[in-house]
This record gives sequence, structure tokens and C-alpha cells, in this order.
Amino acid sequence: MGVRAAEAPEAGALREGDLSATAVALANGKGGVGKSCLSVSLAVSLAEHGHKVLLFDADLGLASLDLMLGLSPQTTLRHVVKDGVDMASAVISGPEGIDVVSGGAGSKELADLTAEQVQDLVAKSQSLASGYKYVIYDTASGLGEGAMAFLRAAKRVLVVATPEPTSILDAYATTKVLFEDNPKADVSLVVNMAEDERQGAIVFERFKAIVGQFLNREVSLAAIIVWDVSVADATRAREPFILKYPKCKASKQMDALVEWLVGEPEAAEADERISVLNKMRSVFAVFKKSEPVEEEAAPAPEEEEVRRAA
Repeated sequence: MGVRAAEAPEAGALREGDLSATAVALANGKGGVGKSCLSVSLAVSLAEHGHKVLLFDADLGLASLDLMLGLSPQTTLRHVVKDGVDMASAVISGPEGIDVVSGGAGSKELADLTAEQVQDLVAKSQSLASGYKYVIYDTASGLGEGAMAFLRAAKRVLVVATPEPTSILDAYATTKVLFEDNPKADVSLVVNMAEDERQGAIVFERFKAIVGQFLNREVSLAAIIVWDVSVADATRAREPFILKYPKCKASKQMDALVEWLVGEPEAAEADERISVLNKMRSVFAVFKKSEPVEEEAAPAPEEEEVRRAA
């Protein structure tokens, strides 16, 4: 049985007395949406903006952030769990001064943790918050207890989705569980691998409409990251794309995500995003007016309605 929400630590409260630390978790329903790649570049971009950052690999048993950063840690969460090593010993230095805690890939000890052990890891991760402005949790795909425990500990959750209908459905399912677990959850969407900003805006409007209709909740758009061959090339080179290709479009959009996250969006980019969204709203309004009205139609189950909307 998982840890009850009431037993979880207060969202975002990383350490008593350390009110400046903000926990941000990246989540997704299924793998393949580029979440870990975004986590790495998000941490690096935050550091480039002058913030002290801890990047925590919370994908227990299937960790990969150290590989993506070209790091070879001697101590990982596996040693913390199996050998009782202090969590601080697992912290290693990464690019641009970020600190990293590796999860340890292929660890049965981490994959088979009990709910109590997972919660202990969360608490230990929180104890590291002193001196950091941001703690980035790269959580496991899905809604297992390992992922949920770290998502509960975050002040803000960024749900990552691609334009694929199945990914939008997974993002909705993830968001639904997050709100059921915590009605006050701060959830935003990151549309990754979009063809362009227009497609990303359409995906967000579709997602927002689904969440509003079935959950009666508001979600915001955190970022649209376009598909960029530079991202794939940087991943193969084991480097954050924001460092290897700082001038590519994806890197500029990652910088915009950081500015949004810290509350300092550039006016021009904010206005551009609002303009695109307004145009999409107009398009959806036209579609809605033109939809035929079916009389006496039996209401479809929620899941089927969501699938159609996605």
C-alpha cells in the first residue's frame, strides 16, 4: 500500500527554515517523451541564470541522468539504500555548477523499495536543500508509489507530453491522479517535440479543455519545446543540449521555461505565446460552433471522451 497523502511532507517544504528552496518535479505517463533530457537542461539553464541547483534522479532503478551528463558517480542512491551511506555522499558536481544525485541504473534494491523506504529517500533528499534555490526531481514514468512520493514533495509539477494523442491521454491521466492526490497541486504542461509553436499551442489548448471539462481544474502552459535535431545529437554526445547547442531553438525555449519558472518572463516572448494561444482559441471556437448536435446520445465514459478529445 502506498504512502497516504496525509503522511507525505508538505509540498515544496524541502527543509524547515529553508524557505527559499523550491522543489520542481518533472512527470509523464509513459516513457519516450524526453522528460529526462528536459530535466537535465532545465537544471543547467537554471544554473546559468544564477541559481544554485540540485538535480535529483528520482527514477528509482532506471536512472540515466548521470549518463546524459557524461558523469561517472562512485556513490549513488543504491549505496544510500543498501549500505546506509549518507545522502550527502552521493552528491557530485555537474556542468555549470549544478549538483547531481544519481539514482543508480539497474538496481533491484531501488526498484523493489517499500513505500516506507521511498518516503525515507524523499525525506533524505529534502535534507539536502539547504543552500539550493531549486531542487529538480526527475521522476519515474507512470504513477507508481516511487514517482508519486517525489511528486508530492514538489511545489510545482511539470507534466511533459508530446503531440501524440496517446501522450496527451497519459498526461491527462497523470494530471488527474495528481489533483486527486492533492487538490491544490500546482500542475503545468510542457509540450515537447512539437513541430512548431502552433502545434504546441493546439496541444495545450486541447489538454486544457480536457482537464477543464473532466476535472474542473485550471492548468497553465509552462513551455513549448520544438523538435530539434540538435537535441538528439547532444543526447548521443552525453551533453545537455542547452550547453552543446545554446543557440538552437530548443535551447532558447528552455531559457524561456526557466524565465517563466522563476517569474521573470520576457515581455516579447510572453506576448508571442499569448498571441498564439488566442489564435488557437479562436480556431477551437469555430470548430465548436460547427459541431453537429446529437440528440438523445448516451453519454460516453470519461476515458472514451478523453480519447476522442485527445
